[in-house]
Amino acid sequence: MDKVVDIQSSRGMGWALRHFLLAGSGLMGGDKKNFEALLMELQQAIQRGDTCISLGAPEQALLFRSRWFNGGQKQPLVIAGNKLYFYRYWHYENILAEKILCYSAYKRDKALLSRLLERYFPVADPDSTVQRDVLTKVLQQSFSVISGGPGTGKTTLVVKLLAMEQELANRSLKIALVAPTGKAAIRLQYAINENRIGLPCDEKIQSAIPQEVTTIHRLLGFRYGSSLFIHNKSNPLDYDLLVVDEASMIDLSLMTKLVTALTAQTRVVLVGDKDQLSSVETGSVLADLSASTFVTTCELLKTYRFNTQIKALAFLVNQQRASEAWAMLMDPASEAVNGMETEYMDFITHKYHCFFRAIADKATVSQLFEKLADFVVLCTNKRGPKSVEAINQGVERRLRDNNIILQQEEWYLGRPVLIHENDSVLGVFNGDVGICLPDPEQNNQLMVCFEQSNGGIKKILPSRLPKSQTAFSLTVHKSQGSQYREVMLVLPESYNPILTKEVVYTAVTRARDKVWVVADKEVLIQAIKVKISRQGGLRGKLRVN
Repeated sequence: MDKVVDIQSSRGMGWALRHFLLAGSGLMGGDKKNFEALLMELQQAIQRGDTCISLGAPEQALLFRSRWFNGGQKQPLVIAGNKLYFYRYWHYENILAEKILCYSAYKRDKALLSRLLERYFPVADPDSTVQRDVLTKVLQQSFSVISGGPGTGKTTLVVKLLAMEQELANRSLKIALVAPTGKAAIRLQYAINENRIGLPCDEKIQSAIPQEVTTIHRLLGFRYGSSLFIHNKSNPLDYDLLVVDEASMIDLSLMTKLVTALTAQTRVVLVGDKDQLSSVETGSVLADLSASTFVTTCELLKTYRFNTQIKALAFLVNQQRASEAWAMLMDPASEAVNGMETEYMDFITHKYHCFFRAIADKATVSQLFEKLADFVVLCTNKRGPKSVEAINQGVERRLRDNNIILQQEEWYLGRPVLIHENDSVLGVFNGDVGICLPDPEQNNQLMVCFEQSNGGIKKILPSRLPKSQTAFSLTVHKSQGSQYREVMLVLPESYNPILTKEVVYTAVTRARDKVWVVADKEVLIQAIKVKISRQGGLRGKLRVN
């Protein structure tokens, strides 16, 4: 991209960009101050995840008085209708919408499709009928979305989709399976390998189902120190089908780069939960696509794997029935969902004693990763009271006081680690979780171990790792793409704009068996009452006249 786009690529460039736009505006006095206020509003909107801001008539008139809107050349600001964009996000929305609008229905042999559906869904019950209807639609589209909460059978449906695709094609297909993070990729790969056995198809079709899931960054070809990828419009990926899991986590920029790196022949299926948190970065792509009448979106509603009480709590949160959600947490009969107000740090520390006991009992690395997934603490804030930082430090202090952690150094036996930066050279990426353990092959030197999608373990010296943090506690955003047996959600002492019903819903639905919520009643109720509504133009651009 050109300099107009590149100058906006870093949030750290906020002041410099604002200064550049003010200096080139040609505005003076009150107009200049009002112009700066608009720029600050737009930058704050981008940090919230919006792609643009709305303009009234006075603001539009002010902008058109500036030099930025007096010429026909490409400029760093764009007015589209009554919305103000930085060029970068306006460009991404346009490119993504144009690409998606090029997709159409996909021709199938109707007789063969019907026979396959009867074989893969032989039981005439309501659940089987819903899943059959979903695949009937998806198999006949070039671009589609499968949405559903945890435990609604999305992965089972994807495995059947992959097998049926192979049978319908009657040839070897080139299929890519991807997820936004390494954790999500590993979970999808395990699930696919478990579910493909026992499919109503011959062994040749089962073995043709891809057994490797990678991250989007690895698929596109990550370039160290660059936001660009090896694969792009000029150097596209060559696949017949792309399946993207945990699609709610993908921001506007990455989704645009992914879709534009595909050939016109590549069909796309996005899988995710439209009710989950949107991406950390800009845009709410999955929600926008799901709301579009152009994109075929199939929703799975029945939950198979969830504890029924967790499912009920998630439903109340998603429907913003805040008082009922609180009452359920306070109800002693709701054993799987519990409210907690005091002594939560001792409770958390006790839970992690079990993890360190497994280390002392010489559990394998794979077993330790399973044990680490038994319990997690999720927070909304990174710093401050009841934050990720406070809980991580509190757990470490208590574990040292109890002689569970023996080393006083930063790197100690059993330290769980969350990666914050991509490093293609080391092969670790933002969101990957590792465990610091002694390596018998290196004279018991401490190494950080990471699970690999192929079932192996990668070992890296702590000193070589990119930016990371202790991972007894994570933000809710960082937990996306993961499942845990038990989850504790810790909310701050007072309400702040981070708290929304999507945050609470996402945290609750990370748990399979049990949920604890540490929160003041009014804080939780206020959070559930607030719904994220990101401002952008993608939905409008996907309307068909």
